[in-house]
Amino acid sequence: MLPFFQQQDTNYIAVEGNDLAPVPHLHKNLEIVMLWEGRTLAVADEKEVMLEAGDLYLAFPNQIHYYHDQPGHLWHSLLIISPDILPEFHKEFSESCPVSPVLRGAYQNPLIVGAFQNMVATAKSPDPYLAFRFRGNMLVLMCELLSSMPLESKSATDMNICSNMIQYCYKNYKEDISLQSLAQALHVSHYYISHLFADQLHMSFRDYINSLRISQAEELMRDHNLTITEIAYTVGYNSIRTFNRCFHQIKGVTPTEFRKNQNIR
Repeated sequence: MLPFFQQQDTNYIAVEGNDLAPVPHLHKNLEIVMLWEGRTLAVADEKEVMLEAGDLYLAFPNQIHYYHDQPGHLWHSLLIISPDILPEFHKEFSESCPVSPVLRGAYQNPLIVGAFQNMVATAKSPDPYLAFRFRGNMLVLMCELLSSMPLESKSATDMNICSNMIQYCYKNYKEDISLQSLAQALHVSHYYISHLFADQLHMSFRDYINSLRISQAEELMRDHNLTITEIAYTVGYNSIRTFNRCFHQIKGVTPTEFRKNQNIR
């Protein structure tokens, strides 16, 4: 199953729950999981690690990741944060990633626990100072994490171009976009772009464009005023047959089955 691009219109999400996303996905944000109870297998960039109760998991922007919850009760807190609200850490986010995405026994650090609990509580509050409180707690959390989780450097050039190509794809995926047009827009060779997709995102350019289109199609499927054919053309497909094939490849069901499962007519 191909990973899909997860869109987020807000700067942050803070929720609690008893299950984690089992479908491979990526986004432009930080994703932080605090596992309070249970066990889950976390996978990022094809590397697997078992999370135990009390562990914290950190995925940097544009890492393909998902979770495979283990049998038994599970309870977690989840943060999805735009790196734009943390400009103090721009260098870390753009030029590096954690050597290991797991901080074992994070629940023993009162600053980490307090920041998590405050952010989840703040996100549910109508407090007019919500954004300031949230960012303050996020700064505390990131200081604790980055001082406890060693980072490894990545090519700043590769990371910058990777960020630019993702932004370009996100803005233009509904158009007749190609690897060549992307390379021309970024003034680099298409061979280099192809290498970055394989090395940084572990997927091809075409698979990435399909993940963007199907992610948007999934949202549009909730609008019963649009036909499946209209949705296919809206998200950039020139053929309903191609749309159906890509949708099934990514979601595991046909568009018609998906809409039926969502009780949308």
